[in-house]
Amino acid sequence: EVYKSNIGYFIEYVGDLDLDKITVDTIKQYQKNLLDRDFIGNSNNKPKKGKKLSRTTINTYMTHLRTFFIYLFDNNYTSVKYFEKIQVVKKPKILKEILTEEQIEDVLFSFSDCMLQVRNKCIFLLMVDSGLRLQEIVNLNIPDIIFNSNMIKINDSKGNKDRYVPMSMTLKKSLYKYITFHRVSDNIDITNVFLNKYYNVLTEKAVVSVIRRIKEKMGYKKFNPHLLRHTFATRYIINGGDMFSLQLILGHED
Repeated sequence: EVYKSNIGYFIEYVGDLDLDKITVDTIKQYQKNLLDRDFIGNSNNKPKKGKKLSRTTINTYMTHLRTFFIYLFDNNYTSVKYFEKIQVVKKPKILKEILTEEQIEDVLFSFSDCMLQVRNKCIFLLMVDSGLRLQEIVNLNIPDIIFNSNMIKINDSKGNKDRYVPMSMTLKKSLYKYITFHRVSDNIDITNVFLNKYYNVLTEKAVVSVIRRIKEKMGYKKFNPHLLRHTFATRYIINGGDMFSLQLILGHED
């Protein structure tokens, strides 16, 4: 649906035009039009007037359009590789904010000792202290937590690659407390670490809801899984970690 909508912007821009009449200049003019206009909208999306498109948004539209034209080329609808001479729009470099050490401590002190609060503390620590992705937390299984080695094994992460992530003493103690004293239930056969109060597997949507409730409780303007993971990465470098090790921990290609 997103591709259909974003490609639709280009189709409405060029109108009822034969494919063989589209040139590289046509696409460049469309890109310039996106930069100049102050709103975007079509039959699938109501226009939002008075707000310039961000360069990230423009690059997303162009990326989806490029995918479409690659499809056309690969399936012999066209013999032209339109996007070989088209550059992405440069984005202004903005320094991303991270949580301060004081904010992290405030969040940690805000959790009580009840089952759900101990679970939520573990989820928070896995993001801000080990850099796990949302999906990786949901898919984490008890055998993946290697307490003796202070390591967590991430299976089938993004890019279908397994990796090991170090576990801090604070995270280790929290996970041990949750798994040993709160998660125990004899009538279930689920290996996932995180469960809801009905002992069903926690969903990604539920984890997002957990993070949102922490944000509202603490009164922070920005507080989301990506910010927590970015906080981990930045603090790792600030505290003397090297880029290569960070790449392995985060599971990044580069």
